[in-house]
Amino acid sequence: SAQYPGALARIANSGFEAMAVDESPRTTQQLAHTINRSDRLERNLRQQIQKERRALESGQAILASIGSTAPFIGLFGTV
Repeated sequence: SAQYPGALARIANSGFEAMAVDESPRTTQQLAHTINRSDRLERNLRQQIQKERRALESGQAILASIGSTAPFIGLFGTV
């Protein structure tokens, strides 16, 4: 939904925001020696992908525990 965008939408928005950085002459001169536009885009996308990966992997251990114990809990219900 538009209210809760998915991981891919958040990654795309991060890229759009990186490309929309103010490129006034003052800003361009300050950034000229440190980072160019494509590097900024790549860095922002990598950071957002890492954030999304951490969010997706955070519940993986709990899900694995539930999945491994579910058959035993099911057996208790049959006895």
